[in-house]
Amino acid sequence: MRKILAIVGILIVFGAGGYWAYRNFIKRPIPEPKPGEEVLADPTAGWETYTNATYAYKVKYPPDFYLHLTGYRPLPPYGVRFGNHPTDEPNPNFIHFEIDVTRETMPTPLDQFPEILDLISKGYIKTEFTISGRRAIKVAKPQAGLSAVVHLTKGNYSYRLALTTASVALGQASLDEFDLFVGSLEFY
Repeated sequence: MRKILAIVGILIVFGAGGYWAYRNFIKRPIPEPKPGEEVLADPTAGWETYTNATYAYKVKYPPDFYLHLTGYRPLPPYGVRFGNHPTDEPNPNFIHFEIDVTRETMPTPLDQFPEILDLISKGYIKTEFTISGRRAIKVAKPQAGLSAVVHLTKGNYSYRLALTTASVALGQASLDEFDLFVGSLEFY
């Protein structure tokens, strides 16, 4: 009789534990938004994804942009450019998002990167944040040419993300989209 009671007790304990696990882990209800609560959609939903296996990163870019595997900097896989025109030729309305990767033989602290120091001296505004768990510095000033640049490092590599445009108006209009581009960068 004791064996039967012990078996029944064990079955009850396992049954209750299984039910609890089912309710809390397997069949977890999807929370409904509360009245008046705003549900934010992914602003990069529908964007294209570029993956660079050499440097183990991926980034999203607007669906109306074109991927150019050439640029002013070293040729791919070091540099890629995403632009709003099918050719890489400059034109009066160009907007470019760029990623350049450089191997650092003697790593420099981000605060001491020459480009960052130079742009700050020219009135660019500096902000710090993290990208994919890494410290990053952005300097920005809407203008024709270079409107914003972000620097971060991973291991012995320096990553430079830049926004270049044909005019001040395009630079100003493109900053939010550039921030989404930068925020989508992931290392794997």
